[in-house]
Amino acid sequence: MNKTGKVSAVSGLHLREHPDANSRILFKLQNGALVKIDGENGNWWQVVTAWGECGYLYKKHVQVIPTGPVDENPEFRPALPPPLISWHRTWAETFVTAVAIGLVAFLLIWMFGLSQ
Repeated sequence: MNKTGKVSAVSGLHLREHPDANSRILFKLQNGALVKIDGENGNWWQVVTAWGECGYLYKKHVQVIPTGPVDENPEFRPALPPPLISWHRTWAETFVTAVAIGLVAFLLIWMFGLSQ
């Protein structure tokens, strides 16, 4: 297959290991990221990223660009690979982390403040 795809999901799109919504997430591609489409499997595109990572993207959120091969597309440039650790957190995780930090700070101030 000789197609280029563009992620068209505002909040980005997870690249998955297998063509299944419950499959392991390899990482998240940003909105507008370009990929080479290597094949299809039902509602999923089998893709290769600019840095060579292979995986699957849900077709509904990938716009097929009617241009020549990926190698001829000037927008398809190798980018830095994604970080090994994702710092993306939900609001609940952020809230729990903030409460935990606040509690530790309070306890440290309380313990050392009373000893003076």
